[in-house]
Amino acid sequence: MKAVVVAPGEGRFIAVGSAGTGVTVKASEAETGGLCTVWEGHVEPGTVGAGPHYHHGVIPAPAPAESRE
Repeated sequence: MKAVVVAPGEGRFIAVGSAGTGVTVKASEAETGGLCTVWEGHVEPGTVGAGPHYHHGVIPAPAPAESRE
């Protein structure tokens, strides 16, 4: 498999809701040969994010990149 390199600030942003909330896709299943999808979530301070939910067939691997507090 070929390496996927995505620099900070790069990727495909998908808006979800309002106020800049959304996700930036860093590597899709198509780019990783179906292995995984890597994305960063963006939720502005004071914004309520998604409530409790479950992604079927997905193993979450949270890795906070930074805190803006």
